[in-house]
Amino acid sequence: MGNKVSIVPLFNKYEIEQSVTNIASQIAENTKHLGNNEELIIIGLLNGGFMFMADLIRESSLRNINIKIGFMTVSSYGDNEQSSSVLDIKNDISIDITGKHVLLVDELMDTGNTINTIINYLQTKKPKIIETCCLLNKQKNRLGNIQPTYFGLDCPDEFVIGYGMDYRGAYRHLPFIGKHV
Repeated sequence: MGNKVSIVPLFNKYEIEQSVTNIASQIAENTKHLGNNEELIIIGLLNGGFMFMADLIRESSLRNINIKIGFMTVSSYGDNEQSSSVLDIKNDISIDITGKHVLLVDELMDTGNTINTIINYLQTKKPKIIETCCLLNKQKNRLGNIQPTYFGLDCPDEFVIGYGMDYRGAYRHLPFIGKHV
């Protein structure tokens, strides 16, 4: 794993769980109009969003919704602590989203470049609607006017790790979110 880093906790396990529960309730309320034949397509962004997405889907309030799950592997950070303006789509979704209600799930919205680029890309696949969901909303570096449809916690302008987010491939397993110092 290389050199260890010092981590200062920002959000504990309980705060994360509460945020996930709140987001799940909002999504369930806002998608209850979907009929029996309609699906909510949840697309998770790997690798960072996997823990958040798993917890979000497990919430009982979402179990009354007909869900299909897909993943995309994208990268805008690489091994850096700041998002680059270049998005690399490594693996695309395999689900047909034509005419579907899509929820794009990521752990963090920072500049908004990643989400905006993916939304523009997914629009070419003709979904009915695309909504966005992130656990952490970091406003300071936001480019443009994009905002998540759903989010859990306001994130300080720090490089955060844990709960799916890594530092050079490590620390994704942590049950809390912290800043690396």
